[in-house]
Amino acid sequence: LSFLIFYINAIRKGFYNFKNLTNNWYQKSLSVGISCCLISMIPLSFTSPQFIQKNSILVITLGAALIEVIHKKLKV
Repeated sequence: LSFLIFYINAIRKGFYNFKNLTNNWYQKSLSVGISCCLISMIPLSFTSPQFIQKNSILVITLGAALIEVIHKKLKV
């Protein structure tokens, strides 16, 4: 359950970044791209155990970290 909350929170922040960034098109497209990748990994997470596969956990963690960095820059 905590992994699901983390996952949905990362997707929500990605779309929040997309809506609220004004002039930075690179960060805007990066936020929506990572959010879409995380959304596309949801069915994969239901059909295969993601905790065993290290590559998919790495992609999820790096994507959420990039979204969080953009979110922190937006708040400052």
